Amino acid sequence: MNADQQRAWRALDLGPTLLVRRPGAAAVSDASPAVAGVTPPADQAAQIASPAPLEAVAVPVNLPVNESAVFAAPASPVAHAGAATQGQNAPAADDPPVDAAAAGAGQLRRGAPGQLLAAAAALQNKAADDELAAVASMDWPALSRTIASCQRCGLCRSRKQVVAGRGTTPARWVLIGAAPGASEEAAGEPVAGKAGRLLDAMLTAAGGGKQEVFVLNAVQCRPPDQRDPSAQELAACRPLVQRQLELLAPALVLTMGQISARTMLGNDETLEQLRGKVHQLSVAQRTVPLVATYHPEHLLRESADKLKSWQDLCLARSVASPQSDDNAA
Repeated sequence: MNADQQRAWRALDLGPTLLVRRPGAAAVSDASPAVAGVTPPADQAAQIASPAPLEAVAVPVNLPVNESAVFAAPASPVAHAGAATQGQNAPAADDPPVDAAAAGAGQLRRGAPGQLLAAAAALQNKAADDELAAVASMDWPALSRTIASCQRCGLCRSRKQVVAGRGTTPARWVLIGAAPGASEEAAGEPVAGKAGRLLDAMLTAAGGGKQEVFVLNAVQCRPPDQRDPSAQELAACRPLVQRQLELLAPALVLTMGQISARTMLGNDETLEQLRGKVHQLSVAQRTVPLVATYHPEHLLRESADKLKSWQDLCLARSVASPQSDDNAA
């Protein structure tokens, strides 16, 4: 663009002047010899004779900030979007702090650039906090309805029914397995069939009859394909299980299997490392003893471990009712 064209461009207020520049060459200004019609130096003449790839360079002509942002040629679309977001949305130094969750809905409606993900996350976190607060104040009927209609993880799409638990409320002993299997889902009760009958017989022999026991699972929907529950599924169910424990107010918690023991205790030790000890579990601002043992399904497959499981039950009985255990001795 020559000098006359540049003057006409400015007079018509058409925006920035787009000039063609070789990579590495100096920016062309109004006073450039090339624009004024002066013969360029030898090195510039060589560049003209053997042109390099061209790139467009925007020369702003005192446009408002928003128009300059539109016409500029950023080096990277991602960098350009980030810079525009920072410039348009950066709060002033004296602005009061804004609650992200409270502002989230408005930001989503307005579609503020660069803040949609943050606003959605804030809304999701607030909804999760509100849900946890609601669960923590539920009574047993309300909690049972919430569990029956739970959609906190993907298992809600594959389950046939929720397996919330069986037994008396409140309960002296609470037994916790990992997740329901196909037979438990069909029966609607945890630890059903042969495993359930074996468990009931062992509890009766140990002095913890069915009339004072509640059995539940750490995950209360059946994972498909007989797989173990995932960490996300266990975490999704944990607030509901915790509220069940608070309302049941047990004197003892007996975990059945490695997954339930690890989940309730929050560690990654093996079942053999956890057995034979009395652990402590916090339930409703009080400490409840916890004993880990095998799941009855495992005992049906490995009958040699029944003696170890009986020892675990005797330990649990001594913790839950020390005076009755002394009398039996």
